[in-house]
Amino acid sequence: MDAKALIARMEAQRSSWVVLGEGRRVRFVRPPELELVHLMDGVRAEHVVRYVTGWEGFTEATLLGPAHGSGDTQLPFDRDLWQAYVSDHAEECRLVAEAITATTAEYLQRRQETAKNSKPSST
Repeated sequence: MDAKALIARMEAQRSSWVVLGEGRRVRFVRPPELELVHLMDGVRAEHVVRYVTGWEGFTEATLLGPAHGSGDTQLPFDRDLWQAYVSDHAEECRLVAEAITATTAEYLQRRQETAKNSKPSST
């Protein structure tokens, strides 16, 4: 297996989905450990933009409104479109930020439990 395929599998292991409603959801990756220091003050909008890597259910009508765009064809994910969209949809930004926070907290808890369980006993 080549390096790109392995990297994709590693990222997939850190991926989760969050439902936004109306048939829409976004995929995000849990930030890697070395980037967690950037989240010490909480997950902000720039993190929501950075860690979202895909979407489902987004159409022109989602982005432009039903009066101005077609709802027939789902759009491929584009980070610039995501940033423009989520910048004007605070509630959805909040939902994704909460999901990133929860996933990161769960990861850190599992890591802490694993470290605790792998310490040699002092008997």
